[in-house]
Amino acid sequence: MKRFISMLLIGAIACVASAKNLLVFNIVPASEGMEKELAEDIVRIQKDRIADTSLMIFTLVPEGNPPIDKIAILGKRFQKVREHINGRANWGILLQSTLGHGYVLKNKNNLEHLVRFGNLQENEYKCCPLGENTIKYMQDICRKSAQLKPSHIMIDDDFRMYTSANNAGCLCPLHLEKISEKLGRKITAKEAQKHLYGKTEENKRVAKIIDEVVIDSICELAKKMREAIDEVDPTIRGSVCICDADIRYADRLGKIFAGKGYEPIIRINNARYAKANETPRNFAQTMYKSIQQLAPLKGKAIVLAETDTLPHNRYGTSARSLHANYCGYIIDGCLGSKQWITSTSEFEVGGNEAFRKILSEHADFYEALAEVSKNIVSRKGVATLIPEKPYYNMNPFDFRGYGSITPWAQTFCCVLGIPTNFEYLGKNAGFLNASELKLFSDADIKKQLARGLVLDAGAAVELCKRGFAKYIGVDATFYNEHIINAEIISNDSLNGNLKDKIMVIGSNLANLKPNSPKTRVLSNFVSKKFTQDDRKNFKVISPASTLFENELGGKVFVVGSYIVYTGWNSYTRYPRKAFMLNVFNYIDEFAYWYPYDAEMYVKSGTLKDGSEVVGLFNFGWDPLEVIELGFSKQPKEVKILNLKGKWEKVEFEIKKDKMGKDILEIKKRLEPMYPLFFKLL
Repeated sequence: MKRFISMLLIGAIACVASAKNLLVFNIVPASEGMEKELAEDIVRIQKDRIADTSLMIFTLVPEGNPPIDKIAILGKRFQKVREHINGRANWGILLQSTLGHGYVLKNKNNLEHLVRFGNLQENEYKCCPLGENTIKYMQDICRKSAQLKPSHIMIDDDFRMYTSANNAGCLCPLHLEKISEKLGRKITAKEAQKHLYGKTEENKRVAKIIDEVVIDSICELAKKMREAIDEVDPTIRGSVCICDADIRYADRLGKIFAGKGYEPIIRINNARYAKANETPRNFAQTMYKSIQQLAPLKGKAIVLAETDTLPHNRYGTSARSLHANYCGYIIDGCLGSKQWITSTSEFEVGGNEAFRKILSEHADFYEALAEVSKNIVSRKGVATLIPEKPYYNMNPFDFRGYGSITPWAQTFCCVLGIPTNFEYLGKNAGFLNASELKLFSDADIKKQLARGLVLDAGAAVELCKRGFAKYIGVDATFYNEHIINAEIISNDSLNGNLKDKIMVIGSNLANLKPNSPKTRVLSNFVSKKFTQDDRKNFKVISPASTLFENELGGKVFVVGSYIVYTGWNSYTRYPRKAFMLNVFNYIDEFAYWYPYDAEMYVKSGTLKDGSEVVGLFNFGWDPLEVIELGFSKQPKEVKILNLKGKWEKVEFEIKKDKMGKDILEIKKRLEPMYPLFFKLL
């Protein structure tokens, strides 16, 4: 009978994944003595449509010599909870810290360990996937977990080879032996390290082989672990959690561990953790990290977000922050989440009620939003660019992956109400700064130059070094020293009534020298003898921003300073925003945008029926009593997505602002950290 119930639960999970858009897992602690209370919460969470399956944390990092049989202890708690659930909810296991998370162990193990790429030192807190004893231990924990008859087994993201400074890669004797076999010659750890951090073609060739061996080693271990589960019950569905620098092999890992006949389920690492309460101003950086991991997995897996509320209470993440994060992940393409809405140190009866309330109330809303995301066919306007292939973090090796990149989406668009959209290279005009350039080859850059680019000083200088000066309209070099202390908008016809306005300068200024008569100067750097000097005494030093249409047909806007966002700066000012937005719309027009000075994150997309969906996230402390949007095409109808997941008509009108421009006014209040989504026809 128990076996029959188990099969029903497995079937239920499969139905959940196919019958609706989102698949959600709820993570819970293995608290001793709280089994009954935990079970009731799990049942409530599934009944209230907060999650489809709850997973108990089994923290299985090997400890002791020989390693302690942790499942003998944790398994009893798991079974007690299941008895109290009594078939009313799906109940599975999270295999956490399998190879070790990297933190210091008070009770060390005697298994084989990683030898780090960076310092060639053994990491005694992280196990090597090629080790015979490691393999035996990993198979054992999978076999014993399967014997507990869970409805699902998920491997947490400690099962990785790259994403961490202290745990990156492995050049142990076992890995070196495999690398040597592939190379056809013996290689030492020091030689291998030189290739990883070198820049020659031979360095790259050898680094690629090292990378392949490292990836093969963890995927082969996953295969052995899945085989151990299958020995007990091949119908148990599995999923994996992955980190950004390891995304290159995520689809392979997900397919291995899913189980025969199941679509892979992969949770990416895009949590905001306690930063969610510190500030919303880093929101776009997290969404960028999401999209870079989503892109290579498109069509290959069910991709889940990590909505981790660390430290798993409202002191770390408010309920509204959790909600806003989840909305951001869904609209960008995540099809569910791994929710952390329960204290994991010890189960707290009645704790985190606000998390449960907001997630339950918006269950239909989230489902509808996922459907909207699926139906977005294009995005209008200048976009943050996504490479067609995942970033390869070698030569020189960089464990941070996408964490080393801070795009325009974060430095400029995030809170300024300019749509923060992400698109593949060549689809839209694109933003680029110096940190993003390593993602793209010269062929990629030339392709994008034909579509249009917006460059900051760092990108412009670097592209000139790479031989693209003739395509961007200027020769750009950094000023070593200068007497520049302001920027003034030129009288170019594009600037309209903004001409002659003074703007605060940015940092790391570039000397932009036009190299074509077609190069238009949109603003100039000027010098003045003191801050409040008369305009008649201003001295023009050099162009501060330029616009150029190149021979490939692309329009290129070059800004002569770094676009660096640190909470506030010279670019979070109304004249600057109006000036920049005007040029962006000339290069590749947005459908809708927020024109004023509230801190606003905007998402937009064109749906299959030709309508536009616009998501508005108010990141300021001030609620907006009405919503005002700029637009390129006046809408005939405006609808809002309500809590029931239905589109509901709302009142709107077209007004003139103080500058005489048409503004769409929607009669809806926009609360801080409570995003609203509109459909405009």
